[in-house]
Order: sequence, then C-alpha cells, then structure tokens
Amino acid sequence: MAEFKGDMAGFAAIADQLVDDMGEIKRHTLELYTLFKVRSLVCQKLGLRRPKVVQSALQPAADDFDDAVARAADDGRIGERQENRILATDVILQAQRRRERTPVWVAVEVSYRVHAHDIDRARVAAETLATVFGQAVIAVVVGRLIDPVDRRRAADAGVEYLEIPA
Repeated sequence: MAEFKGDMAGFAAIADQLVDDMGEIKRHTLELYTLFKVRSLVCQKLGLRRPKVVQSALQPAADDFDDAVARAADDGRIGERQENRILATDVILQAQRRRERTPVWVAVEVSYRVHAHDIDRARVAAETLATVFGQAVIAVVVGRLIDPVDRRRAADAGVEYLEIPA
C-alpha cells in the first residue's frame, strides 16, 4: 500500500507538470495567433485604422522607436522599470482613430487567461508610451479567459479586454 501511495504521489507531480506545460503551450500558441491577427482585431474592436506593428516578439522595433525610448530613459522621463516594460510588451502598434484620424499607440499584452499582472503590464506600457511620445494611448489585454473580478479591474484601470474566441 505504501508503494502505491508513493506511485500516486509521483503521478500527481507528473500530472501537475503536464498541466503547467500545457498552459505554456496554450499561451505561446495564443501569442503567435495574436501576432498574426492583432492588426485586424484591434481595428475591428477599437475603431482604429492603419495599424502598424512597431514591436513584437517576431518584429524587433525600428531604431527610431528604440532611440526615443532610450532618450526618455536617459533624460529621466521614464525609469528603468518602464523602459524594460516597453521592451517586454508583447505587441506595440501605432494606428489612427477611425473618426478623428489622430495618432494613437496601442500596448498589447497577450495571455491565455488574463490576470491582474497582465492588466498592470498593459497599463504601465501604455502610460510609458504616452510619456515617451506625448500621444494618445490604448492599453489592451488579449486572451481567451478572464474572470469577472479581473474584467472589472481592467475596466477600472482603463485597459481594454479583447477576447479571442476558442
């Protein structure tokens, strides 16, 4: 019986690891899907046009973008945490508001299941973009699942939640 309990404990540990690994696979798959669909998703859901991916996991930022962020850090307008947040943001877009034709930056964080830390990362990235470029910003979290508490948290923080259907 003791041997059986030991085997079950080992099995439980393996099952827990598989659950974690599957979560990582889902997250990476969703991030890749979002990178390919983010332009149309943002335009449709947020009323934007002419979106350009400025930075993503698949597209490093252009030198002028990196230079503007570095200048803001060098002159003290943003701190190291903010500079790092920009570098780690899943997707940064530059677009126009459809009606006003005014420029807007969009900071996008992607997670299969959106949590408070995803919302905070999107908000900090958007605030940092506003500081660096002095233009309007939209903070966005994209995911498949979000609980009601985090949905309210996002709304209260001014962060848009865009759901990707299963």
